[in-house]
Amino acid sequence: MRLKNGDTIAVFNEACGEFAATIAQSTKTLVILQIGNQLKLPKPEQKLTLFFAPLKVFNASLIIQKATELGASSIQPILTKDRGR
Repeated sequence: MRLKNGDTIAVFNEACGEFAATIAQSTKTLVILQIGNQLKLPKPEQKLTLFFAPLKVFNASLIIQKATELGASSIQPILTKDRGR
């Protein structure tokens, strides 16, 4: 690691936000940080809704699985109208 004791970095996690941190001690296998002031608040959780139109070959379990993997908080089937071409 190129940073040395006393250097300041920013650390963050999704729940608490971003904080300034000072390297208190570092070795090849260990870094101890002293956490300082909060720099940024955590972003508010955004809710994602997936609206989908069931197809002729309908596999709801696959749609639900993939939507969940992408972070959808709700899944809503909708009816659509074919306007022709």
